Amino acid sequence: MKTRNDGGIKDVWRLYNRENRKRSLTVLKNNFFIQISLLLTILSSCQKEKVEIIEPSPQEAITANSTLKELVLRMTLNDGSVDNLIDDSSCISVELPVTVVLGDKEIVIDSLKDLEILEVMLDESENDDLEIVFPITVVLPDYSEVLVNDQDALEELQDICDEGDDDDIECLDFKYALDLFVFDAQKETADIVTIKSDKEMFLFFNNLSDDDLVGFEFPLFLFQFDGSVIEVNDNIELEESIEELIDVCDEGDNQNQLEVFLTEGEWLITFFEDTADVSIAFNDFVLIFNPDETILAEAELGENIEGEWKVNFRDDKQSFTLEFDFDTDEPPLVWLDEEWGIVESSETRIALEAESEFTDLMKNLTIERQ
Repeated sequence: MKTRNDGGIKDVWRLYNRENRKRSLTVLKNNFFIQISLLLTILSSCQKEKVEIIEPSPQEAITANSTLKELVLRMTLNDGSVDNLIDDSSCISVELPVTVVLGDKEIVIDSLKDLEILEVMLDESENDDLEIVFPITVVLPDYSEVLVNDQDALEELQDICDEGDDDDIECLDFKYALDLFVFDAQKETADIVTIKSDKEMFLFFNNLSDDDLVGFEFPLFLFQFDGSVIEVNDNIELEESIEELIDVCDEGDNQNQLEVFLTEGEWLITFFEDTADVSIAFNDFVLIFNPDETILAEAELGENIEGEWKVNFRDDKQSFTLEFDFDTDEPPLVWLDEEWGIVESSETRIALEAESEFTDLMKNLTIERQ
């Protein structure tokens, strides 16, 4: 967690002046920051009279006992689902690097990319018996670490996870970096804290004292599981946004929901653009997604083309991808052979994007159900 102390009270006062000029029409919304800045001005003078601190409303500040603090903690718990193929548990993760043995091969896993390669190797291998080389370090939901010396000890942690409550709000994430304004009412000190990750956010709020008053720098942005973004302008909006999504925030449930959408009915490719809009090239095809992850591109005038499809959870952005692999090297279907990031999704329309091989821009794909 990085703390900017070099400017002290002068920096906070400059921050207030700058923001006051830029957002003079929203002074009331930022009342917490104004109160603290004015208080700091008084404290920096030579006056020694006691200053009465007025606690801001829930719309303006977060305290150690507030509901919003608990929701933020749930949002930023360690999500261990990214390495389930190693530890078989979504509430713990293995600290990398870790060494595993597949068949007669010893493989060092040092990154998320290595995990993707390992998954491909498991899919292609006749032997799916993966062995971990112990000892390993396991990271718990609160980011504390445990040294695990054998498989039995790992399975004990897995059982504890399975028996515990699933508090992790998995499909909603903060867009980092973001700033927090912190005032300690007891010590009469103020600071600005820059948060760059879920771990930093969790540890900050988990260690919040009863004397701390915390305000977010608004607006802030939240990523949803489908890649869409929510803009939040105050604490009330933030609390409401989190609570609205709690019941649908299990990544497995959302992945299953996407898969169900795709396997219901037939889909048309209504938009495809890379260096140019060539959507017309797909007018002849209807896509049929089968539950066994095979796909059929039915051609009205030509040959039907088979292939495979798969929905993947992309942990680094808390979103999903849709991957195509058609049994052809001919355009236009070969243009779809890609892992596409899902930008928007509903029961009848899915918008996707991927990096272009020809430009610095993204290429775009939209499919719609008939």
